[in-house]
Amino acid sequence: MAQRLDDLVWSDVVALLTNPELLLAAWQEQHGKGSLRYQELIEAETRQLKRQLADGQQQRERLLIAYEQGAIEMPELVSRRRSLDERACELQHRLQGLEKEAHERVAMYTLRENLDAVCRSLATGLETMSMTQKIKLSSQLIERVVVDDHTAEIHYRFPVSMNCNQRRERVGVFMPHQEFLFKLPG
Repeated sequence: MAQRLDDLVWSDVVALLTNPELLLAAWQEQHGKGSLRYQELIEAETRQLKRQLADGQQQRERLLIAYEQGAIEMPELVSRRRSLDERACELQHRLQGLEKEAHERVAMYTLRENLDAVCRSLATGLETMSMTQKIKLSSQLIERVVVDDHTAEIHYRFPVSMNCNQRRERVGVFMPHQEFLFKLPG
């Protein structure tokens, strides 16, 4: 029974460390990064905001010309200019948010590539580990294993994505598959 439990726990550790999508989802959740939008959508919105900023600049220039020609008075110029400046500030803020999102998208892509490479390397290394090395690694990763008559839960020391946790608990329980709550032989 103990050997079977050890095997189940080790297979779960291997499944966690060799699944780049799962590790990426955990990282995104831990850092408050939901799924990022497609680059094309970010670029399209950026172009639209830049057009709106340019339009606002033209409107400010036309207001100044209208004032110089006597078509509007100073209070109207100030009022309309303030409104245009507030709108420009809002657009600029949104543009900065999009630039940040684009940078995050590039960083996420790089992280995903790196995680793929690390997981591939780990897959080979995990297969060749001695029992002592497996125990040491497991003890570094696992907080506790809770076993009752029919199930086992693995609680990891680091946060694992709630997307992988069928109960939606925030305790770091890793449940990559529906079968996670292992049925122990009776």
